[in-house]
Amino acid sequence: MTTPDYTAYFPFPTVRPEQQRAISFALDAFLVQKKRFVILEAGTGVGKSGIAVAIARYLAAHGSPTFQLDDTTIATTGAYVLTTQKILQAQYMDDFGPISGKDLMRSLKSASNYGCRYYTDMRCSDSR
Repeated sequence: MTTPDYTAYFPFPTVRPEQQRAISFALDAFLVQKKRFVILEAGTGVGKSGIAVAIARYLAAHGSPTFQLDDTTIATTGAYVLTTQKILQAQYMDDFGPISGKDLMRSLKSASNYGCRYYTDMRCSDSR
């Protein structure tokens, strides 16, 4: 695959070589090999969040909205970044959310993180 120019979609001023390799690998897997899922494993400090943002933004702009795989229509745009810790979620929002000035992400948390305006003595998820 000819390496697509994804630099305009990268959320930081420069793309490091290890980030270039990861982004190229993922875009090839999605666009050429028609993979439905791609998992990248990279160490601390590599810049996985920037890689994820660049891939998602590039696919949203250039990916085919869908493709067929075994009689199933697969959507190729849209992305989710999952974390196991709320502190990492806050870091993503600080780096890429509306307050950062980039406005590239939104944050969703579980029901237990929100109060309920109808049942002030319990959470909404407890009221059902």
